[in-house]
Amino acid sequence: MLPAVLLLTAAINKDLTACAVVRYTGQILGEALANFVMISSPKMIIISGDITSTGALLLAPTRLHIEQHILPIYRNKISVTADSFDNTHALLLGAAACFQYILPTRSN
Repeated sequence: MLPAVLLLTAAINKDLTACAVVRYTGQILGEALANFVMISSPKMIIISGDITSTGALLLAPTRLHIEQHILPIYRNKISVTADSFDNTHALLLGAAACFQYILPTRSN
């Protein structure tokens, strides 16, 4: 078993096997996100975590497979991007977004 850090480092350094693994990950991720899109209709998907350090190597196949597996009504309407936060800030941002909908608003 290869630790993720070594795989990502190898992919960034253009190792062919590591690049193939990351592209395959993008394919599987894209297919799964296509299902998510069809039940939730998001305008944007933000991918987070260490794997985003591979940039387009992951995002290109992810976008491609989302577009290939969603209904035509959703095509070319969803932005897929990698976050620019470190993992701590990304978690806090996600939690803050959830609380916006969970907590009732106060009226004076």
